[in-house]
Parts: sequence; C-alpha cells; structure tokens
Amino acid sequence: MPDSIKYFAHIKAKSTCPDCSNPIFINGPIEKVNCSSCLKEVKIGRDTIIDYFISGYEDLKTSPMREASITYIGHPSSYIYGNNPPKCPKCEEKIPTENLFENESEQQWNIECEKCGNLISVCKTPEWIRKKVPTARIVINAEFESQNKKSNDQVELKGIVFSCPKCSAGLEVDGTKRVIDCKYCSSSVYIPDELWFRLHPVEKVKEWYIGFTNIKAIIIIEKRKELKDKNKINYKNIKILRTEISEMKAELENLGVFKGKQKKKLQESIENKENEIIELDETIKNIVRKINYLNN
Repeated sequence: MPDSIKYFAHIKAKSTCPDCSNPIFINGPIEKVNCSSCLKEVKIGRDTIIDYFISGYEDLKTSPMREASITYIGHPSSYIYGNNPPKCPKCEEKIPTENLFENESEQQWNIECEKCGNLISVCKTPEWIRKKVPTARIVINAEFESQNKKSNDQVELKGIVFSCPKCSAGLEVDGTKRVIDCKYCSSSVYIPDELWFRLHPVEKVKEWYIGFTNIKAIIIIEKRKELKDKNKINYKNIKILRTEISEMKAELENLGVFKGKQKKKLQESIENKENEIIELDETIKNIVRKINYLNN
C-alpha cells in the first residue's frame, strides 16, 4: 500500500568498545557489533534499540533532530535522532516518500536514487521489533550484521603473508589475532596498523531510518491479507467443484437408458454444484471490490 508509511525516524548512533575504548557504530537494528580495532563482539541488545530509537518516536513526530549523550551497554554513547525523511547516502538527495512503502511479498528490496542511481536497501523491520512497536514497519539504509564480522569471515578464507621483522620468515596472517607468534624465532609480532586496517577496514557511522505507519494502516494491511487468503480458498473450492462436475458428467454419459432415477439424481447434483460455483464467483468479486476499496 504506497501511502502506508507516514513518518520516519532518522538515526545516527555510536558507542565505545568495552575492551579498547575505540568507537563502535550502531548502523541498524543489530543486536551485536564487532569492534573494528580489537574485534571484540559487543552486545547491543534488543531493549536498547527499542527503548532509545523506536519507542520514543511518538515524541519526535513534530520535533527537530536532537543529539543526546547516554550510557548504555555500560559505556558512554551518543545518538542523533529526529523526524526526517530519508536521503540517499551517496548524494544526499531526498528519497520521495511515495517510493517508500511496505512490500508485502518481500523481506528485503532495493530502491534506486532518482538523482545518482545508487541502490538503497529497504527491509521489513524484524519481528522482535514489530511485536513491541507494531507501527515500525520498514528500515532504510541499515545493517543487520556488523561489517567487521563480514570482513572477518572474508579474511579467514584467504589469509595474507607477512614477514617477521626479526628473522624475515613468512608469517601467515588470518586476521583473527593482532599479535602472532613466529614459529621460527618465537618472537611475538604485533600487526602494524597499515596491514591490520587493510584486513579490517574502519567502519564508519551510517545514517539510517525507520519508517512508521499508523495503526489504521496496519489494520488495513492485515484486513487485505485476510481477504486475499479467503479468495485463495474460494478459488481452490471452485477448482474442486469443477473437477467433481466433470466426473459426474462423464458418469452420466456412461449410464444406460434404464438408469433414469440415477441420471436425475446426478443431474440435480451437477446443477447444485454449478450454483455453488456461481455463488463463489460472486463472493470472489465482492472480496476483490473490498480489496480495491482498501487500496484507495
């Protein structure tokens, strides 16, 4: 339903790694983040996402962007939050709101920026968010997995050869440890920043958005789905009835001349089933009219 998304929360958030105190970025409704400096996995938690970025949205419908410093996951954190329509992350062109709506048949899809052609990801909000905040329907330009976790997985597959500064022997660097032991001279070698950050690019903070609808729109979406499901059953029943009629007509043709009573009974049954099809056809038309009314 193209007009189902009415409001947008504009989010930009970061915290600090509890192990190395370097910044970590919360670039979507993710429950854990891998620090790009020490690779520590930091849990964010569902309650954090809902409490700070979603539940309080009602207060910001008519408010400008606000910046706040808070403490969650036990560490100083900050976020910028407000009611702004989404922009393309590449050229900052505003995305027409008519292009942003809940896609009932897809979990994730892309929309193209009308100015630069950049593809922007749009996803349905996870079920754990919908259960707590039913009006939160889509997420735009967000991550659902830490980028550093992804780069870790890629590094482990290929590895890189690096020379020991003491004995010049080749050391295999798989990206999982910052300090590795040389098996030839037993030296502990600290991977320099230039190589380490090539293996683990420093993540940047992203601006992402949550699209909200109103309760009325949600009711309409659910009602439309209910009507469509009813029509699926109606079409299935019509198909069954037509098969039964075909079998009865074949049986009727094979009956002899002395089977008058049986023929009459079959003809009545065929007529009844044909009337059932007419009624189901009319029911389907009425449901389609209701769906079209809900779409307008």
